[in-house]
Amino acid sequence: GVALATGARTFAADPYTGRVVEVDQMLRGIVAKRLAHLAAVMEAQNGILVVSSKPGQRACELRVNALLKSCLERGLKLRLVVFDEVSRDALLDYGGAEVFVNAACPRLSIDDPHVFPGPVVNASELEIALKSGLVAYEPRLALQPFV
Repeated sequence: GVALATGARTFAADPYTGRVVEVDQMLRGIVAKRLAHLAAVMEAQNGILVVSSKPGQRACELRVNALLKSCLERGLKLRLVVFDEVSRDALLDYGGAEVFVNAACPRLSIDDPHVFPGPVVNASELEIALKSGLVAYEPRLALQPFV
């Protein structure tokens, strides 16, 4: 998270093994995956916008509506689904979706992308990509909450 948020040289230490590694290569993989998922979302025609009902994770209604409108104007129809607890099974219950836009906890897309049965981006990332294109993407955007 620190490397993604700051871009600073970051190390991970395992106190049990005494091993210290630089997370640079891991960070490059995460950024590459974020960009691939953003590209998939920009090309998709349908998806699910995941919103949380938990305090502190509730997305701003105005931002959600603006994002839904922007996506629709680009040909991406998103279904808004509100969850208390986001899980793969719950997402699958809502039927097929090409892509997922996460407006709940931003760490979910980074730490647990397997929860989503398809490409997933955070709402803040998509918001910037829709306005400025993928060229304006910065890794720190992946961690910005959509509140």
